[in-house]
Amino acid sequence: KMRSDISLLRLKLTSLDKAVLTFTILSLISILSATERGAAITELRVIVLEPVLLYLILRIIPLTKNELVKITDYFIVGAFLVAVIGLIQYALGINLISAENGIMRLRSIFGSPNNVGLYLGRALPISLAMSLLSQRHISRKRRIVYISVSIFMIAAIFLSFSRGALLLGVPASLAAIAIWYRGKRAVLPLFGLLAVACMILISSSAHPRIASLTNQTTGPTFFRINLWKSAFNMIADRPITGVGLDNFLYSYRGKYISPDAWQDPNISHAHNLILDFSSRLGLPGLATVLWMLYAFFRTANKTINVTKDPRLRLLTIGLAASMVNFVAHGLVDASYWFVDLAFTFMLTISIIQRIMNTDNSVRKNLA
Repeated sequence: KMRSDISLLRLKLTSLDKAVLTFTILSLISILSATERGAAITELRVIVLEPVLLYLILRIIPLTKNELVKITDYFIVGAFLVAVIGLIQYALGINLISAENGIMRLRSIFGSPNNVGLYLGRALPISLAMSLLSQRHISRKRRIVYISVSIFMIAAIFLSFSRGALLLGVPASLAAIAIWYRGKRAVLPLFGLLAVACMILISSSAHPRIASLTNQTTGPTFFRINLWKSAFNMIADRPITGVGLDNFLYSYRGKYISPDAWQDPNISHAHNLILDFSSRLGLPGLATVLWMLYAFFRTANKTINVTKDPRLRLLTIGLAASMVNFVAHGLVDASYWFVDLAFTFMLTISIIQRIMNTDNSVRKNLA
């Protein structure tokens, strides 16, 4: 029976499977257009082939509903440890980054505080969604653990002072959870969330990390705008092939960097989801990631609406909200092209596929 299940999954490719396969092929071809072949081959192995292998493994091996939940629980445990390590470091005053006006930013195990916001921003929606399970479907102790873990992650994200996470990624994922969980009844919670967000933004408008966003003559906003212009020029020159995997840095500082942004030439990615995929893999690469996102959200939305298993429904809501974070935060920072983010992306879309194949009510409605 196990062998027949595996054969069936191999033969019956879904739209998401085909998108992942296309993405892998384009990544392989992009090696030919890369000037720095060594860097491109390394990124191909570490950030494309190995995460895709994880996707393949999770798509093929037989998994029960409980095992699907456990896999995501392990991911949440890992994110919880990242948060705890960062909070301990912050309390001890070690391994921190000094930002505007001497503000100390938490970075935990990462090289940059922004990576904390990116990684925990993907895990937080899953933990929050699972904490909404009623005591009929989950033990009280387990629900308390989900809530506690979420609090630790929120604290770590806040102390990272990642503007992309705090202003875009986390609010967007919270709104997504409210909409998918409550449907039309989400209007009041969304207004409440918007009101709280506005009050926080107004009260913290004088904070150096927020105030610097409006400065277009120097600082992060100035450099980001110049970076996007450079990335656009890079894509305009090579719209079909892009510059190749992990070749953005070399092309940027070698030819495309703006004279006004000379102080920071060592930028390895475009800090924008659209520009990042386009610069690496050309416009076909951008089309492929949009295909993956469309197939993912189509499957996730259908699953949320038709599944009769409360655990799988909330798990799907959490995964979908995590992907909303991927898009929202990815508009101003990294999205896929870091090891942890690549594996998280492939884990997220593979679990959605397995929920579809595991839950009979979903499979029948998607057939």
